[in-house]
Amino acid sequence: MSKDTGARTAQGISSTVLDEVKKAVSARLGGKSGGGSKESGGGGGGSGSDDVIELTDSNFEKLGALDATVHTVMASKFGVRGFPTIKYFAPGSSESDAVDYDGGRTTSDIVSWATSKAMENLPPPEVVQATSPEIVEEQCQGKQLCIFAFLPHILDCQAKCREKYLSLLRDLGDYFKKNGWGWIWVEGGSQSELEEALSVGGFGYPAMVALNYRKMKFSMLKGSFDKDGIREFLRDLSYGKGQTAPIKGATFPKVIKIEPWDGKDGVPPKEEEIDLSDVDLDHTEL
Repeated sequence: MSKDTGARTAQGISSTVLDEVKKAVSARLGGKSGGGSKESGGGGGGSGSDDVIELTDSNFEKLGALDATVHTVMASKFGVRGFPTIKYFAPGSSESDAVDYDGGRTTSDIVSWATSKAMENLPPPEVVQATSPEIVEEQCQGKQLCIFAFLPHILDCQAKCREKYLSLLRDLGDYFKKNGWGWIWVEGGSQSELEEALSVGGFGYPAMVALNYRKMKFSMLKGSFDKDGIREFLRDLSYGKGQTAPIKGATFPKVIKIEPWDGKDGVPPKEEEIDLSDVDLDHTEL
């Protein structure tokens, strides 16, 4: 197996899984079968490819091909009875937590199953603030959807209030992490051109928009901005449901560079003091 040196993101990990597993499975399914022989990954060197480590009783650690007819200790330990058998160990799991493969036997079946398992163990995506065009582009480019949450201004929703919204978004990001979406939050009024292009504003905050960056089409949350309402909205989108609209101008709007939120309560602007010393309060004009 080649070591995963790619990015620790949903896209990076899934790409690595797809590449490595597909190469390995294709080599195994390319007319090679049988137990205990070299063609099946036996003690004579397996498929001859460096993409798969042949596991033995002494080196079994991560991912690879084990000839259970030769290395009987490991086969017995994990209850291998038939061939071929595929078992999955999630990161941090114990030996007793092995999950038996329950998919089909084609290359695409195995790749799909392995990718799904890898995505389940990804860390939740980061919910980032739209503070520059580079950050927004990084979150949206190459992804099926990027989710924009427009939150109230800090003076209308102080730190504790804002953190509740961000916590909700993080939980939702974790729930939908297998989709590999980007997650962005925007302080209401801080990115006016973005709001205008996505038809946000005039309805109050918070608001949510899901954008297909490649097609420059978006869908707006019309239900309640809570766990159930957003889950339903995003679940429908993941199944290809929901209404979409083209982004105004068919190009991504300008995002200006701003200072990120410091995590603190907002401070109202200091009102200018008016000098009333010259005002004659005793004189009243009739």
